[in-house]
Amino acid sequence: MKVIHHTVRYLPPSQTFIADLINQLEPLVAEQHIFAHEVLANQKTIIDDISHRSSNFLIKKSLNFINQKRGFCHNTNYSYAKKLLLQYQPDIIHCHFGTAAYFNYYLQKYAHTNIPMVISLHGFDVFFCDSLFNQYKETIKLIANKNVIFTCPSIFLKQKVIKSLSIPNEKIIVVPNGFNSKLFKYTPPKKIIDQRAFKIAHVGRFIDVKEQKYLLEAIHLLKKQGMTQITLDLIGDGELQQECIMLAKTLGIEKQVTFHGAIAHKTVASIIQDSDIYAHPSFTLPTGQAESFGIAILEAIATGKPVIITDSGGMSEILHQKNERFVKIVKQKSAQAIADSIQVFISSWSSINWQEFQRYRDKIINKNNINQTALLITQLYKSLLDGSV
Repeated sequence: MKVIHHTVRYLPPSQTFIADLINQLEPLVAEQHIFAHEVLANQKTIIDDISHRSSNFLIKKSLNFINQKRGFCHNTNYSYAKKLLLQYQPDIIHCHFGTAAYFNYYLQKYAHTNIPMVISLHGFDVFFCDSLFNQYKETIKLIANKNVIFTCPSIFLKQKVIKSLSIPNEKIIVVPNGFNSKLFKYTPPKKIIDQRAFKIAHVGRFIDVKEQKYLLEAIHLLKKQGMTQITLDLIGDGELQQECIMLAKTLGIEKQVTFHGAIAHKTVASIIQDSDIYAHPSFTLPTGQAESFGIAILEAIATGKPVIITDSGGMSEILHQKNERFVKIVKQKSAQAIADSIQVFISSWSSINWQEFQRYRDKIINKNNINQTALLITQLYKSLLDGSV
C-alpha cells in the first residue's frame, strides 16, 4: 500500500503527532511520501514542497491569480504536484487537517484523479470553517461525497464536525491521537518533595483557548500563601505569550516562571519528566471553540505525572475513567480552583499510592498510544480500498 500524506505546513511544534504517526506507519505500509505547501526549517524528513517556491512576491501573486481564474486554489504548483502524483501512484492520500484536504481536492481535480482519502480533522479546521480559505466549507462538503473517511481525536470534536460541516455521522471515525512513547517514558515520581519547591509544567500555544493566565494567577495565589518557591515551566509560543510575560511581572512571580518558547520535542519531554505535576487550564470560548483532545495531557500522564485539567472540550476523553486522586478536573477560568488542586496534590503527596497510579496510567496509555493509532489508521486505509466503509 502506497500513501501520500498531505499537510499544509510541515511541521509546526504543535503538530509533532503527525510526524510520530508517519514514523509509526513506516513498517505497516509499502511506501510513504509527504506533500506540503510550506516546509519549515531543519526537517530531517524528505518533503515534497508543492507550493509556488519562488521567493518573488509578484510572481506568486500572479500565479495565484491565474489559478483562481482557472477554478483552482492558491499556493500550489499544479503541474509539479500532478507529476509527483502520477509518479508515486498512491493508493491512499491521508490529509492531515481539513485545510490539506481542501488543497488536495483541487490537486486531484487538476490531475483528473479520484484517489481515496483519509482526512484527519483536529480542531481549528472545524471551529474556523466559516473563515478559512475561499469556499473552504463548501469544498469539504463536496469532498464528503467522495470515497473518503474523516477522523477526529474525540467524540467532542466529532459532534462539532457533524454540526459545523454537515458531514454524516457514519463518515466520521474517532481515532485518538498517539504520542511518542520513546520520548515520553514513565519516570518514577519523587517519593518526598519540598512543598515549597513544587514543579509544575504546561505545554501549549499562547492562544486565547489555552488561557495560561489562569495558571499564572494560581501561582500568584499560592505565593500569597507563602509558597514562594513553586515553579512553573511554560512551553510554547503564540500571539499571547508577551501578554503572559507581562502578567507574570505584574503579579510578581516572574522569578518562579520560565517561558521556554517553542522548543524541541525531546526537550519538552525532559521538562515534563522533571516536573511534579502537569496543568492544562484551557476553556471553551463563546464561539464553542475548545481543546479537542490535548495530547500534551496524555504525554504528561505517560511520564507518570498527576494532572490538572478543566471541564472543557474533549480533554476528559483521554481518561480511561475519572480518578480524582490522580487527575483533578476543575471548573474553567478559575485560578482559585487550580491553586486549590495544586495544594491538594502537595498536601497528599506522601499518601499517594503510586503503584495504583501506574496501573491507572497504564489503562490510559493502552487506550491512547501511537501503536494503537497507527493500527486504526491502516485499518481505515484498507477499508477504503476494499469498500467496506
